Amino acid sequence: MEQLLLLRPSKWLSFLAALIVSIAALFCEANAADLLPVPDVAYVTDTANILTPEQKRSLEAKLASFESKVGSQIAVIIVPSTNGEPIEDYAHRVGDQWKLGRKNVGDGLLFVVAVNDHRVRIDVMRALEGIIPDVTASRILNEAVLPAFKTNNYYQGINQGLNRIFARIEAGNLPAPDAKSSDEGNWNIYDPDEALWDQPWVAVIFIGFVITMMLRELMGRKSAPIAGLAVGGLSAFIMQSLTAGIIIALAVVVIAMCIPSAVLEAGARRTARMYSQDRRYRSRNNGGGFGGFGGFGGGGGFGGGFGDGGGIGGMGGGAGSGGGGDSAGGGASGSW
Repeated sequence: MEQLLLLRPSKWLSFLAALIVSIAALFCEANAADLLPVPDVAYVTDTANILTPEQKRSLEAKLASFESKVGSQIAVIIVPSTNGEPIEDYAHRVGDQWKLGRKNVGDGLLFVVAVNDHRVRIDVMRALEGIIPDVTASRILNEAVLPAFKTNNYYQGINQGLNRIFARIEAGNLPAPDAKSSDEGNWNIYDPDEALWDQPWVAVIFIGFVITMMLRELMGRKSAPIAGLAVGGLSAFIMQSLTAGIIIALAVVVIAMCIPSAVLEAGARRTARMYSQDRRYRSRNNGGGFGGFGGFGGGGGFGGGFGDGGGIGGMGGGAGSGGGGDSAGGGASGSW
């Protein structure tokens, strides 16, 4: 106890911060243990076993056919209970993890039924909120789903609800299934059709040098993990590849620990000089290309954009970019 009292204020702050983080982690871990786990993605998930095998196959075929025909992806998940978690929160967790819908459209929808809780929810991904607003989702539940659920006709209620949902989506102005968005696909580490300075990894190299050098000056070699985390996270964002982010993060940790600061500084200067020379050359030849390392502010761009096509705005159909849309809280819930 006396040793604790003799600690400097900075040490006390570090000790308190570590204590708070530990308590918060234990609290979050205890809460997470009570949450219903998110199952694997499927057209129909029925852990409550209220559907017959024939009914489940029928719904799966119906949803697969609709996705093939229209493009929008809809999934039904039936659970006995959400274990006290509001059905809205459970649907949000599942929707955020499943990323339903096309990647560059985000047109997904989740139909959640908690049988023993007598709760049902239509959870609309962001791109469908204009086509199926909350009031429409509520009307579908009240008119097509809940009356059947009240008589324990779950298959009928789900089927009727899907029919109404299908009709709304088909009437919407969504891209055809074979239509490709102009920014479809992830950013590749190297695109042979683009000029050198239009490659996303050039931004990673330059910013990686700068971040690593700055942290090295402030914290010394112990900054390596922080630099790796920062540059790796930025790399994953720019390239839209978690694997690339992890590889680059590990490389930065090694570089920050082993390479002298003078070498890092020289590398940053060399990268900036090469970029400046390339910009001058391309401006004389109707260039364009890499728009510089600007701010992350409005407009969706990253420093004016990569090449003539604009910034890294709107990659994928929603927050995260690994699949379709994210669960933005749209939709409606009901009870029977």
